Amino acid sequence: MGSFSYEKRLKNGGTVECEVRVFPLHVKRQSREWPEKQERKVKWLSAAKAAKKVDEPTLGDLIRQLARKHN
Repeated sequence: MGSFSYEKRLKNGGTVECEVRVFPLHVKRQSREWPEKQERKVKWLSAAKAAKKVDEPTLGDLIRQLARKHN
């Protein structure tokens, strides 16, 4: 769908430039357990609400773009 860049903060206080590539994914079900479960919080939202919650403006735009294609 697209991509965006951001600076990821490392545990040592440094930063590294990351490029994120965004792909659509159709989810039918979610496992109850996964490796990062203790580090992540999952909340299912509408595309409009999700776009407002993300910190990266480009990611919000990509979410809204995907929602328009599927409505």
